[in-house]
Amino acid sequence: HFVAARARIVEHAPGAISTALLPRIGIEVQVRTGLLPFHRGLARALREADLIHTTDTLLPFAWTSAFVAWRHAIPLLTSLHTHVPLYAEVYAREFARIAFAATPLAGPLVERDGFARTLRRLAERQQAWFVRRCARVFVSVPPDVAPLPTGVDAARSSVLGRGFDPAA
Repeated sequence: HFVAARARIVEHAPGAISTALLPRIGIEVQVRTGLLPFHRGLARALREADLIHTTDTLLPFAWTSAFVAWRHAIPLLTSLHTHVPLYAEVYAREFARIAFAATPLAGPLVERDGFARTLRRLAERQQAWFVRRCARVFVSVPPDVAPLPTGVDAARSSVLGRGFDPAA
């Protein structure tokens, strides 16, 4: 399931579908996302799932998925292919640099990086909360190459495979 400009269902292979849902209240940035932390349409669609897999830990679909998985005792899995807390810090730093460069806030927000570091720590805590609820966490880099993301337990992690096999 994902949020899109129009609702639709695509069958990729027998039993492998993706469903596009409209955002409840949304904005369009790099991707289209909802602003509310819970999506009723997604919750209804996931109630009968055998398992739930997410590809993020911060957006409303992840929050809805975690709630449905908990409420209906459905295994929750996630794939961490992007270091979201690091990106949050980078984007926050750039936002602060552009938005506050000519203001008195430039010192604490830009030069001392307090805003960006705080946002990264918050994102790390939220990610750790989310992955603790997952039965399995798929990571893009083996733990012997890079440290596991915050909150990921090595016993419940696997390295992501590459590609999609419609014949499987």
